[in-house]
Amino acid sequence: APAGNDYSKLSKSLSSASFESALSGDEGSASSDEKRLRVISTDKLVKELSKRMVGEEEAARKAPNPIAQVQRLRTFYGFRKRVNTYTDLSHHPNDLWWSEAHNDCAKITNDMGPSPRLLSEVIKVRVVRRPKEELDSDMSYFSDYVSMGMANPERRYFVFKLGLGDHIVVTLSEVYDDEAYESLFNEYTPEQMLMERMKFITCPANLVVPVPLLGPRSAQTLGVYFGMNNVSCQYCSTPLPDGEALRFVSVYIDIYSKWILRRTIPSLAFTVGRISDFFLVDYEKALIYSSFRLVCTEEGVALMNK
Repeated sequence: APAGNDYSKLSKSLSSASFESALSGDEGSASSDEKRLRVISTDKLVKELSKRMVGEEEAARKAPNPIAQVQRLRTFYGFRKRVNTYTDLSHHPNDLWWSEAHNDCAKITNDMGPSPRLLSEVIKVRVVRRPKEELDSDMSYFSDYVSMGMANPERRYFVFKLGLGDHIVVTLSEVYDDEAYESLFNEYTPEQMLMERMKFITCPANLVVPVPLLGPRSAQTLGVYFGMNNVSCQYCSTPLPDGEALRFVSVYIDIYSKWILRRTIPSLAFTVGRISDFFLVDYEKALIYSSFRLVCTEEGVALMNK
């Protein structure tokens, strides 16, 4: 477990707003964007991705809504306001397939009370192929965030991963309840978190017929329900280029390890047109560790199937 006494207090990080300014302030050509991104990026993979993203970024900048301009950049990290449950996805931007969750939806508040505490706020969701070998650090999924200088060692982060067969949905969240973070992850070991504290809650948001899924009160903890071989919780520290360390907690759930979820979740949550919320909660402490909304546009579903 991390040594809480050595942790710095929460302070202002390099925000998505400053990144927005850096991106939207350059009205130059695609070639100038490419050069700028190459200078920012030190990771070879990020450099290659940057080359492919230039055209998409130029198109995003020309979008009529200035907020959507930045949020539609593939390099965007930051808060994305919740997509409305009743959004007609046939007229919804295909690349806006994730957002904040409905954190005060009835499934959560009925058991945890109004306005449950949020430990963190999601700033990025990615779908990746399951790596053949274990990565040195889960921050490798967000290497562009690190290489572009956005990772702040004075902040704490939360990585929440859902295993879906050959793919993994990986989310990165910034912790903004620093006091709760320090207290929880010093008081409890990773094993205790899995066996005693953390629960996984799925809330399909726009189904015509409600599905009787368990809420925070009745659901079992991760280790009990999925089995300890199918979940993990790690307290991590990964070095940054400047020599400082980035501290984060990483939680993984192989949700397809449960036959019933493998059979039902794809049609309930991962089909074009579906909108679903996913939560990692602590019922007794009325706390949401991490959450996100998946908006199943054609692009979002394609990422999970390719």
